Amino acid sequence: RQAALRDQLQGLLCAAIPAAQVHAAAAARLPNTLSIRFAGTTGAAILAHLPEVAVSAGAACPGSSGGSTVLEAMGVAPEMARGTL
Repeated sequence: RQAALRDQLQGLLCAAIPAAQVHAAAAARLPNTLSIRFAGTTGAAILAHLPEVAVSAGAACPGSSGGSTVLEAMGVAPEMARGTL
């Protein structure tokens, strides 16, 4: 059920915002987790418009750039990581 809800949200976001990109979309992922980036903006800017949504732009373990160590390890450029939720 959680994976179906995640996939539904992912589909709606990608349909509404064609420039949105899902990190590791083809990989096995946790059913309750979606990592998606939006070019040309920051996670903080997006969060300001989503007061009722439980979402985070921060990383549990910030890396050297202050972003996610996981996104760094995946080779995501810092400017793209800043637009990730």
